[in-house]
Amino acid sequence: EISCVTGVQTCALPIWLGQIIVSGSRDKTLGVWALQESFNPALVKQLAVGDRVWSLNICKSSGLTAVGTAATRGTPPLRLFDLMQGRLVLDMGAELRNGAGMLDVRWVSSTSLLSCGYDTCTRLWDTRCGTYVSTWEEPNDEAVYCLDTDGVNCMVTGTNRFGRVGVWDLRSSKPLYMRHSTPVRRGHSSPVYSLAMDSGNIYAAMDQSLNHFSFH
Repeated sequence: EISCVTGVQTCALPIWLGQIIVSGSRDKTLGVWALQESFNPALVKQLAVGDRVWSLNICKSSGLTAVGTAATRGTPPLRLFDLMQGRLVLDMGAELRNGAGMLDVRWVSSTSLLSCGYDTCTRLWDTRCGTYVSTWEEPNDEAVYCLDTDGVNCMVTGTNRFGRVGVWDLRSSKPLYMRHSTPVRRGHSSPVYSLAMDSGNIYAAMDQSLNHFSFH
């Protein structure tokens, strides 16, 4: 069962026909799929991750793929793979507690990325030192399901209860403010499963609805 997918990327390997899709699965593997002229993806490479894959993201500048795992039975929560060479490059977060799985990862630069997950924290990681350099803890003790950032100083997070969306300044340890997404019916509660933002808007995907917030 595929649990996450990252979009079409350009690849230098001719055998992969230039365009690839990367998927993560509950069977503890990464799948690299080539888009062919018929638009039917063909599996060209499969890499063992060691645990269930909850999230992944490709860095366009470095080509590295950040993989968020369930972090159980000794598997690190973050693993970096070089898909071109088909190998593991770096493990990060082995010092975190067992089960601190990463539910979303986003690259900020070629050497830094944000992650969030079950341990109620969002972290900024530096691949040059192999560890996290900043931590933002969810004040309501909720798992953080998703995040997005403008790549500068603004970050938004979505939690697992009450459709809660947090807006953060990365230079501060506390959220600027919180917003609650509107459920499809009174009394219904849903996690925020996915977030997207730009300079003026936040879009929050719930189990049965899509919410829009404006910064203006």
